[in-house]
Amino acid sequence: MYAHEMLRRDALPGKMVAFSHCFRKEAGKGEHSKGLYRLHQFSKVEMFALTRGEVSQSEQALEEMVAIQTEIVQSLGLSYRVLDMATEELGAAAFRKYDIEVWMPSRGDYGEICSASNCTSYQSRRLNICYLDEQNDRKLAHTVNGTALAVPRIIQ
Repeated sequence: MYAHEMLRRDALPGKMVAFSHCFRKEAGKGEHSKGLYRLHQFSKVEMFALTRGEVSQSEQALEEMVAIQTEIVQSLGLSYRVLDMATEELGAAAFRKYDIEVWMPSRGDYGEICSASNCTSYQSRRLNICYLDEQNDRKLAHTVNGTALAVPRIIQ
């Protein structure tokens, strides 16, 4: 959507939300991913933010997303916990990531229902999403994304 674009600095941070159908190559077969937890096809609501290339701004966007996620979980009356993921748990793109897990009686354990990641410039570098700073120098935007609600996991 924003690939190869030069964004206006004053338009950042930009925040978006999308509903999508998702497809996975593998469906859940193991003890912790059977049933509705890991499906071949599912729907979810995803949040996105584009910020200036400053960690303070992308971290603020990340914290706002986690606040939205926890508000959704609280409004559903679910027992949950927020995990600030360790470095070895992060994918290549993530600078920082939070997972939100809820208690799943059917599993007898907590299970992840959503996550939020600050990818700093990892994605924007590949997509060439830039903005001009105060000195009119080209800078890479930061990207932040998080799942607001993955429908099957929330109903398990």
